[in-house]
Amino acid sequence: DLAGGGGTTREGIGCRIEVTTEDGVKQTREIRGGRGHAGHNDPYVAHFGLGKNLRVELLEVFWQDAGGRVTRRTGIDARQRITVSYGEESE
Repeated sequence: DLAGGGGTTREGIGCRIEVTTEDGVKQTREIRGGRGHAGHNDPYVAHFGLGKNLRVELLEVFWQDAGGRVTRRTGIDARQRITVSYGEESE
C-alpha cells in the first residue's frame, strides 16, 4: 500500500514501484487511477509475485512530486503486506 501526501496524491497515483529479489530479478509496477469497476482501483495496491524468493532485497518507490523523492527499503520478508508512506526516511 502507498500512503501519499505532501507533494503527491493521497493514494500515490503516478508512483512507480520497483522491487529486486534475491535472485536479481527486478519487477516494476505503476499506481494508476481510473482502473477497475466504475473507475475505482480500491485499494491502491501493487502486488509482486516473488516465486521461490523469500525476500525482497530492495524496494524503491519513485513518488510523483516536484522534487523526485524516492523511498527505499531493504531486506523485506515475503508473504506480507506493507505500507510505504510519502516522506518516510529510506532504510
